[in-house]
Amino acid sequence: MLESEKKSSPWRRYVFLAFVGVLALGTVFGAGFFAGRWSVRVQSAPLTQRFILPTGHGAIGKITQIEGVTLTIQTRTGATQTILTDHQTRFDRGGTQITKLSLRDLKVGDQIIVTGTPNAQGQIKAKSIRVLSTPALTPTPTGL
Repeated sequence: MLESEKKSSPWRRYVFLAFVGVLALGTVFGAGFFAGRWSVRVQSAPLTQRFILPTGHGAIGKITQIEGVTLTIQTRTGATQTILTDHQTRFDRGGTQITKLSLRDLKVGDQIIVTGTPNAQGQIKAKSIRVLSTPALTPTPTGL
């Protein structure tokens, strides 16, 4: 081997290692970028798309009336929706910990998420009803 070839070979190795390093960093950055974009899509989905099954129907609203096994709720748009329950309806209170409930535990004024199937009259036969936990009120300083 010539003397000039021996001196240039370490540079080729450094250039190759730098190229591999940049390629690895680009791959990691790209994967993180796409994972981050996916996470934002899931988190920014409307509440109804995150909690209501895509094959079912549902409603979100405040209970305005309870008559036997039938609930009437007022949705956020102001419309009323009739919810039918039966012995197969699952009731719970959600948050970080899920608490099982029964129909007797529901009360007028509770905010609920209902998933189920609609009937011909536009009522929803509930598969599950989740009572939304209301956050604790924190006092605000006076004079602001």
